[in-house]
Amino acid sequence: LEQDKAAIDESFNKAFALLDQLATDTEDLKAAEKARTERLDTALTEVESVISELKASSRRREEEGRRISEEVRSLKDAIPKALDAQKESQDGRLKELGSELKSLKTL
Repeated sequence: LEQDKAAIDESFNKAFALLDQLATDTEDLKAAEKARTERLDTALTEVESVISELKASSRRREEEGRRISEEVRSLKDAIPKALDAQKESQDGRLKELGSELKSLKTL
């Protein structure tokens, strides 16, 4: 009976030791999981920040592209008009020179 009691006590002691070890391992796992979760949260926050910065940068590039496109279109429209105005101005000057030459010849 004493031997059985000692064996049972030893089995209980082993079981309690295993339970203590299991509790310690569980706490270690919880701490590791908490640390991993915190690192993931930090990484996700950084990724979200980078994504929002990239989106803002993309919007700025698109707006700049639209603005440049509008400027190019306005220049494209303005150049022929400016050339026509320049041509008319030169034609007017040539006519004036022609009339000046005629008047000089008649003198």
